[in-house]
Amino acid sequence: YGVNTAVVELLDSSNYVDWSVLVKTYLLAQDLWDVVEEDEEEEEADDKFKAWREKNATALHKIQISCGREASSLIRNTSSAKRAWDTLAEKFKPKPDPNAIRARYSTGGTALHIATKFGHEHIVEELVQLMTPEDLEIVQNGNWTALHLAARLNLKMVECIVTKNKKLLGIVVSKGKTPIFLAAQLDLWDIVRYLYSVTPIQDLMPENGPYGAGLVCFCFRAKQFDMAWELLQRCPRLVITKNPFGATPIRVLADIPSAFPSGTRLKFWEKWIYDGIHIQHPLAIPDFHVNVENLEEKLGNQNISFSVLKDLDTQEMEDGLVYAAIFRAVRSGIIEFIIRLCKVDPDILWRTNSMGRNIFQYSIECRQEKVYSLIYGVGQRNLFATFPDASGNYMLHLAGMLYGSYYIDTTHMET
Repeated sequence: YGVNTAVVELLDSSNYVDWSVLVKTYLLAQDLWDVVEEDEEEEEADDKFKAWREKNATALHKIQISCGREASSLIRNTSSAKRAWDTLAEKFKPKPDPNAIRARYSTGGTALHIATKFGHEHIVEELVQLMTPEDLEIVQNGNWTALHLAARLNLKMVECIVTKNKKLLGIVVSKGKTPIFLAAQLDLWDIVRYLYSVTPIQDLMPENGPYGAGLVCFCFRAKQFDMAWELLQRCPRLVITKNPFGATPIRVLADIPSAFPSGTRLKFWEKWIYDGIHIQHPLAIPDFHVNVENLEEKLGNQNISFSVLKDLDTQEMEDGLVYAAIFRAVRSGIIEFIIRLCKVDPDILWRTNSMGRNIFQYSIECRQEKVYSLIYGVGQRNLFATFPDASGNYMLHLAGMLYGSYYIDTTHMET
């Protein structure tokens, strides 16, 4: 059994890759590859050297008889299998194509896209070193850059790619997503926090798209409030900016009661402690704004700043879903949220929903006693009782209707 029967074609200038695979496989099978791979043994009169010399001669012979005329002439006077192999590789092994690193596959992506998609960290690191910053901006079929793919999987790959080209942080692909938006959508918060630390704040501003607002919304839903508050402090207008799905942060926050003390279910001993705190009764304070301060002190400061709303007109409030948010907050019983909004814009008290109900009427419908009790901090509270909703129902009518499992203490209905 000889190598010439295992190798279909003798080595020439056109078939080195196939030839080297077949010959190496044969030498491995015959336990001869080590003499090609390892350094040569120094000549000594011992059994170890004799064994090496025999294996070297056998391997060299197999290489020689698998060569064509030109290849054979290059190693005719070589006595080492290793040197013969290296000589043939230097002559016939195809030189790397500098453009191969950015060659496109059928998906439109490069080798980097493939390595990133399957999470091969070490291959990604090597490819990134070989590529230019511009190469990293190649988009696979209009959908993903390599950074987008990495942002769905692995922080180490993200760091490697971003270090090479920070422009990728602001690239929006055809699916309408930036890398940080994609990572937040997938709840990969270690990746999100890294990307947030290196993303220029300008990329998250409302004038540059809905992605900053989208990030704040995802932060709220995942209870990553520290990042959300920081971003809102740097750009307050994001609170009324629509995300790619048409929601605004203020609207999303109104659906998260657990973000507030009033929406957190306390253990019996915690509730006992809170109930034991003496707070002046709201009824004794006729001024709504003073009453707000009292309630904030009791309920805790959530660092929510809606000061940007002061400068908005009615249409901007509508477009920013502020009015929708206030009614969601009523339904959820988030009194801190309602207080903050009314403090910024008291006219919200007079806004009505599609049923023609203001927040106090709606609180009765939703059986939110604590929200309704805020009426005692309003100087014109008796006036609210005189307004019917769109169907002609007054507050007492609403209290007498059945609305599922909501609860209200009707003893507080005397206005």
